[in-house]
Amino acid sequence: MSTRKSETIAKRDVPDKSPFGFKSIKGEPFQIKSVKVDVNIVGHVAEVTSCLTYCNEGKTPVSSVFTMPEDENNTAYQLEADIGGQHIVTSVQRKPEAHLTKEDAINHGTAAMIYKGDKSSDGVFSCMLGDVPAKSEASLVLKYVTELPQEPDGQLRFTLPTVLNPRYSSDKGDKKAGKNDKNVAPSKVPYKFSMTATVKAYHKVTSVTSETVKLNVTFEEDNKIAKVVIGDDFKFDRDMQLCVLYEKPYSPQVILGNRNPKSEEVYKKDICMLSFQPDLRKVSIATNGEYVFIIEISGKMEGTKMENAKKALQLFLRSLPADCFFNVISYATKVNSLFRNSNKYTEKTLKEAFIFLEKMKTDITYNADIFKALDHIYGKKPISGHPRKVFLLTDGKTKYNAKITSQVTDLVKKQGQKTNSRIFILAMDYGYSTVLLKDVAHIGFGRAEFIKDNERVQPKAIALLKYSMQPAITYVEVKLDIPSGLTVDLIPEKPQNVISAGERLVIFAAIQGMKENTTNAPCKVTLKGVQDGKALTHSMTFDILKSDDVTVSAAVRHLATKAQIKLLEDQEEEFVALHNPEIPQWVEFCSDISSLRQKIKSLSCQSNIISKYTFYTALNDKGDNVVKDPGLKFSKVPTLTDIFICELKVKLDIHFKANLIAGGLFDEPGGDDLFFNDKGDVEGILANKFKEQKEEEERSAEKFTEQKEEEEEKSAEKLKVLKVL
Repeated sequence: MSTRKSETIAKRDVPDKSPFGFKSIKGEPFQIKSVKVDVNIVGHVAEVTSCLTYCNEGKTPVSSVFTMPEDENNTAYQLEADIGGQHIVTSVQRKPEAHLTKEDAINHGTAAMIYKGDKSSDGVFSCMLGDVPAKSEASLVLKYVTELPQEPDGQLRFTLPTVLNPRYSSDKGDKKAGKNDKNVAPSKVPYKFSMTATVKAYHKVTSVTSETVKLNVTFEEDNKIAKVVIGDDFKFDRDMQLCVLYEKPYSPQVILGNRNPKSEEVYKKDICMLSFQPDLRKVSIATNGEYVFIIEISGKMEGTKMENAKKALQLFLRSLPADCFFNVISYATKVNSLFRNSNKYTEKTLKEAFIFLEKMKTDITYNADIFKALDHIYGKKPISGHPRKVFLLTDGKTKYNAKITSQVTDLVKKQGQKTNSRIFILAMDYGYSTVLLKDVAHIGFGRAEFIKDNERVQPKAIALLKYSMQPAITYVEVKLDIPSGLTVDLIPEKPQNVISAGERLVIFAAIQGMKENTTNAPCKVTLKGVQDGKALTHSMTFDILKSDDVTVSAAVRHLATKAQIKLLEDQEEEFVALHNPEIPQWVEFCSDISSLRQKIKSLSCQSNIISKYTFYTALNDKGDNVVKDPGLKFSKVPTLTDIFICELKVKLDIHFKANLIAGGLFDEPGGDDLFFNDKGDVEGILANKFKEQKEEEERSAEKFTEQKEEEEEKSAEKLKVLKVL
């Protein structure tokens, strides 16, 4: 935001259009009085407590909302507020429970906060508060944890969100606005700001610096702890940032989140956060390589999917490095290749590729032989000095049987290493083959991206190509040795097997079985991989019961829980995409999905970490009981599962739908539950309803096959005639 714009807002008192900050429900910001921040950095994890005081200077009470951005690295887990003489605390509840609470709170005149978990608020922490009385203050305490990004020089960078550090712009316009001013309206008057930070690490702290403010830093315990206080000259016109450098910034780190026997089940385990970010500074971005693009042209790609695939391929071709080889291959039931073997990337070959792409059309058949296409590539001799990178542009909804799935994964596993190949996938949709494509990308040391919900294809294509060019460690393996008698669960169970430049490998190990009288628990973590064709090994020995061996942070538990919730949500989405059953099996299918959602809700409520199916609700601490209130409506979180099951309702005619409602099979329209009830007659009703439709589809398929066979016979006869002539 420019100085001129900041001055205009200050003079006209125009509400900021951004949703972030503490504002009235109409978007008008409250005047901030003070900000006090305490930051506890352990390794690359920061736990932040921010105390904010605002004021309603008006003559009437104002309804309020506090909103801040969240991403995959930030996790808010606690919010408290003091407004109008009431102390408000928050907790995560399942949707049916939470939406009952707010109405009860309103009926009893109690302030309430609701986390908005609908699709429009993805990546946003938003809490509605009660009225802020006229001429009074509101105090908020927000706690969140975040993973710090690592700069190319090895430093970790902490940036205080602008919403917790609003800009100040005077009417004279003599203050420069910071780059993130768009996140919150500038303050019209100076406010009190104080910040302290503590930095701890397994390795020594080399330095704590800031480009924006003077720091007073003192070191303790042989430089393993640094205490930081900002100087008095802090200006409110820029980001508040800290840069932390450890003695060994690229060595593996272990941070422990101690178990709490009195807490909820999810926190009764010791959780180790194992992390590693490789030093790839001396390895440059690839300017060579063999880039092979495989594009599916089956009938399933017709229309928008084919258009997106062509756009992506054009972008790929224009962005290749100068000193490389490339080829383009299309496939359906047959494989067609631009060149017999990959050619040098020149203006001439690029022009030929665009002509090949322009002539490319979808095939009449809906079959796509992915195995034949990949086998064709792996059968080509690798080009010395040019690592092969295969890009597969495919439908994403093709249903492959177990035999094909096994053949494809085995092929990629065996031939990938033999031919020094990596595979990257860009799917035009999300469906049956999602799990297979992710597995292929994982086995092939690459990455899979999917175009969902009318997303633009260009950003994902660019990110995928850039990722392929980055230096990387492949064949990554992580082994954790623990004492006998203990058990460990890894999150995720299948860690990534490739680490590119700028990426951090993070694995959470939930350890249980530790006895109260245990005095030592020696562990060893070993990381192996291949970098530039050379074996790489890092190992670290530590005792989780000795403070000298590990750093401890409660924030680890919050990050581990968020990771577990995200994995379960992804598992649900993949389950739907993979199974997408025939009509008679939908009852059992929906039961499985419902069970998975219950796990997500339970984990979310126990940990106070939000999920798709829970949200924050907050009441005063007078001990008011929660009562059922079906009258309050909430926006559902649209998920693939919901959309999938809703499509069933669309397919049903009004009469049939009415029969299902009468029989208790579906909830009434507008009901919160989209799942089938467990009725014994469900399978029969659905099977009878769709039997006729299924038979018609089978007849159409048979007719199509017959027509195709006739066309192939005619083509064969013509070919024979031509050969004779």
